[in-house]
Amino acid sequence: MLIQERKLNGTPVYLQIKKQLRDYIASNKLEPDAPIPNVKQIAAMAGVSVRTADMAMVALIEDGVCYRRPKKGTFVAHSVFANMGQRRVVGITCNDSLQEMENNLLDMAIYRGIAEKGQDLKVVPFFITGGLDENIDFYRSSREMALTGIVLLRVSHDKPLNHLKAFPDIRFVLINYDITNFSDAPDNVVGIFNDDFAGGYQAAEYMISKGHREFAVFSYEVNDENYHHRIDGFLQALNDSGIRVPLELVLNGGSPFGKNERGLIEIGTELMKRALSSGQRFNAVFCVNDYLAFGAKEYCQSIGNDIDVIGYDNLNPQLSQRMFFPTISIDFCSMGRKAVEVLSGQAVSTQKIIRIVPRLIPR
Repeated sequence: MLIQERKLNGTPVYLQIKKQLRDYIASNKLEPDAPIPNVKQIAAMAGVSVRTADMAMVALIEDGVCYRRPKKGTFVAHSVFANMGQRRVVGITCNDSLQEMENNLLDMAIYRGIAEKGQDLKVVPFFITGGLDENIDFYRSSREMALTGIVLLRVSHDKPLNHLKAFPDIRFVLINYDITNFSDAPDNVVGIFNDDFAGGYQAAEYMISKGHREFAVFSYEVNDENYHHRIDGFLQALNDSGIRVPLELVLNGGSPFGKNERGLIEIGTELMKRALSSGQRFNAVFCVNDYLAFGAKEYCQSIGNDIDVIGYDNLNPQLSQRMFFPTISIDFCSMGRKAVEVLSGQAVSTQKIIRIVPRLIPR
């Protein structure tokens, strides 16, 4: 096997090496699970650094041409050249039923992004029903369709991702739910999350710019890290400005699960009542989502109180528009688009976690 470094047309060297490796696999019709030379061998063949060779290998893995087994090496993926000419598909899994997903604003916003980017890249999304093993086996053996990868829309927080090690040649993307210890997930799993710390920081900076110096914080009790990062970012921005929030004003409304929209809003109302009865002074509130903000603001208006409120998510824009409060808007569609880019190999990244920065909607 001969690899040459050719600096042509300004193409990065690692991409030239990647193409030569890909062509070698195709021309020699290597079977799935066949090993390929390691990074040091490729570096020696091409006369480049180990880092450059590793970038080429990572790019092949991102493209779905190869996969790695820790401490064992790099191998040809099942879905590679034998699948050329087949229709490329990306699977979508979710704990909810399809009907429940259709009624979930968050899931459908992410799905729109998946569908939009899928259309651009000619990748067809489909919902996985039944067991993961059976679906993967079916698409591996299909002559008409090639499995590009699988999007995990949601996972059970008490169910680890270690079972995905059983499919080292399949790439998975977990969207939105920043679960605890995600960094320990298998190498074939990538997380695409909102940058909640940055969002919380933006919220605090905006409220400070409006002249506020005394704050309360309203949240729910959840197992993922999203809300925690939002609060951490908010409090860090306050701390950077020399502002502290009394512990009595960092309030938790309990679990939001199983509640309808009105039930979520009522938690915001109850938290505002608790904050006002705490005896602590505050003139602005950071809420970890717009339902809490709506309930808090609605109650303030009902008693003639002008406490300022800022929300988060903008999943249902009518909430912040109706009560006219600022919010941090998460781009769920971008998460879906980025997932397809990663799974199809268009977005080459060695990051375990990709974070999408939200934007402030001021009012």
